[in-house]
Amino acid sequence: MNEDEHIPTQKAKKLYQACMNTQAIEEDGLKTMKEVVQAIGGWPLVEDDNWDETNFDWIQATFALRDLGYPFNIFLTVLPNADKLRVRVPFSGSIEELYDVFSRRDHQVKNIAQAFGANISNISGELNDLHQFSDKMRKQIEHGGLISYPSHKISEIQNNIGMINWDDFIHKLIGSTLSISSEKYITIVEEANIKKRLQTLSETPKRCRRNCSTNCLSVKSLDQFFNKDVELLGIQSNYFAAKLAYEAYRLWIQTN
Repeated sequence: MNEDEHIPTQKAKKLYQACMNTQAIEEDGLKTMKEVVQAIGGWPLVEDDNWDETNFDWIQATFALRDLGYPFNIFLTVLPNADKLRVRVPFSGSIEELYDVFSRRDHQVKNIAQAFGANISNISGELNDLHQFSDKMRKQIEHGGLISYPSHKISEIQNNIGMINWDDFIHKLIGSTLSISSEKYITIVEEANIKKRLQTLSETPKRCRRNCSTNCLSVKSLDQFFNKDVELLGIQSNYFAAKLAYEAYRLWIQTN
């Protein structure tokens, strides 16, 4: 880089060099993810007996992910749709991803957990519990043959599916951008599956729930860092590209 070059040219070259410094980007991205994981309740797979389940709540962890700007639609999702909100079990458009089992991705889980500091020789039991839980979750998908779904007020949803505080859940996830009154009608997609999902969550130990949600978050966010030849689905590739660009730019800002 020449000192007599125009300042915009120098900055462009510095940004390019920062983007090419993949090791620094990976280290910075991993550091950020570790901080996020701790902020949402830690990771039992990594922390082993040191993990404290006392204060863990999957709903509060969902809110935290949403506030931090990370993927939060892991167990349930609330989506705007035209003039109505839709509540449903998360559903992927990819059949391959939908029916994929965690056992086929063990190497990814282990790679990421090891990068976080886990002793991977002691996690076979945890992975087995994770597989069984994930299989149950995977069977709770939508599309029971219905073309349209009923809409209810929040109070009606609370009466029909009273396992969580729906008013709080919906308002926290949609944020302040949408105004939802108690009289607003919300579409419930496959109510039976939502009930099954909530029932499964209530019956599953906190440790397994935490492992599942943290693993999903980590795989979505850090897949490419630790498995260069993995076949990423489009949505994951797009997320990684956006994350990579953000981390590269942030790294450049910090060093200039």
